[in-house]
Amino acid sequence: KIGSFHYDRKRLIEGIGEQAKQVIQGYDKEKEAHQLASGVQNAIAAAAVLEVGAIGVGALVTALATTVAVDVTGIILAGLIAALGLFVLPARRRLAKDEIHKKVEEMRLQLTGSLRSYFTQEIDRSIQNIRQTIAPYTRFIQSENEAIGKNQNLLTEIKIKLQGLEDKLENIL
Repeated sequence: KIGSFHYDRKRLIEGIGEQAKQVIQGYDKEKEAHQLASGVQNAIAAAAVLEVGAIGVGALVTALATTVAVDVTGIILAGLIAALGLFVLPARRRLAKDEIHKKVEEMRLQLTGSLRSYFTQEIDRSIQNIRQTIAPYTRFIQSENEAIGKNQNLLTEIKIKLQGLEDKLENIL
């Protein structure tokens, strides 16, 4: 039976490895990398558009300032657009980190669920094997208990008959 134990342990470990491999293979690294790169490209493009807008407003204000009095609201607007562009990239980075953390957590939960399911199946299978192994002994014990019960009943009947014979014998003597 020791050889069987080692075989079962090896099969269990291989099964766990297979479950983990399936969960990990379900994670598409290329797709995630592409989505992350696309998000970064979009953030850079948005920041560039904002910076170009700020430069355009700045150039417009400069042109107007040479011809007309300096427009303070235009300068403030250009500065505001430039500052807004500086916040886009960190926000995108934070969003990408949050998405990665979320996906890692989802994968961890999926792996945990898969392993829990596999362990439950293995425990059920082991319990079934134990029941099948001890089933002949259980049937033997049940049949012996029935035989003992029948013999007790028979002995009780014999004891009653013997008591009756003793009573008759005493009456005769």
